[in-house]
Amino acid sequence: MYHHELVTPNEGLPIRVIEHRGNESNVLPHWHQAVEIDLVLAGSATYVVSGKTLTAQAGDIVLINANEIHGVRSAQSTAETSAVTLLMPYQFLEKQLPNFQFIWFLVDQKNPAYPQLVNAIKRVTTIEAEPTDGLLRLRQQSALYLVLYILLKHFSQYRDVPNNLHGTTQQQALAKVIAFLTDNSRQALTLTQVAGEMHLSTGYLSRLFTKQMQVSLMQYLQLIRLQDAYQLLVTTETSISAIADLTGFANVKAFRTLFIKVYQQNPLKYRQTHKRSIIGLFFSEFISLLVTAYMIVFNR
Repeated sequence: MYHHELVTPNEGLPIRVIEHRGNESNVLPHWHQAVEIDLVLAGSATYVVSGKTLTAQAGDIVLINANEIHGVRSAQSTAETSAVTLLMPYQFLEKQLPNFQFIWFLVDQKNPAYPQLVNAIKRVTTIEAEPTDGLLRLRQQSALYLVLYILLKHFSQYRDVPNNLHGTTQQQALAKVIAFLTDNSRQALTLTQVAGEMHLSTGYLSRLFTKQMQVSLMQYLQLIRLQDAYQLLVTTETSISAIADLTGFANVKAFRTLFIKVYQQNPLKYRQTHKRSIIGLFFSEFISLLVTAYMIVFNR
């Protein structure tokens, strides 16, 4: 699971191109040293970016600046739901754009250049992820730089606040906390225990986590457990009670209650109806990130 995500480019490209297809697309809040451009091709998805919620329909672009905390969930998704993502590493953008640390992107559909941006993104992503033909690779790179040109010319603004915030004390603390929660999610944990492990006061940790992640630390821990349980549910024959016990839930009732609240089905029925189709999960490149949408769980 990656909550501060490291971006690895595709072979032969300075960025990462990801295709998403399927009916599961939930991602816990996280951030990365990259500009993320998501283009929804079919279906819809609800994003939470820096605490703000927005729903993207087919044809919509969602752009997330470097180090912005964001999550995503599918909304009424079906097997036809699809989207593409371009992840542009910070180091790549620094080399291409002078003073990039002060450049922020803001995509406005009313801008006359918006259709050009959509088409350029499609050109990058309609070429197979790892083309063996040198000319195809060159064409893909050409489309990529067109995307960057359009963004810089029509959808950028300079701000006094730098976008390179990875080194802040708060984000460093969050990264350590989330790593600890992930590694120990199957154990019985309390906020006080986690604060002690992090050498932070309980009050400070609670306020920091909720403010930055838009969900409390203990709620986030339950979502990590639900992700863990979900994978066991759809990929194994492990019993429901055993899954609840293995993944750290207090009891099977707590697991069932949370699962039903999120998926509108009890775990057993969900397994029966989704196990076969779920193998080709939406966002396959980030299967470790696929989790329930905390925005639904906690009615935010």
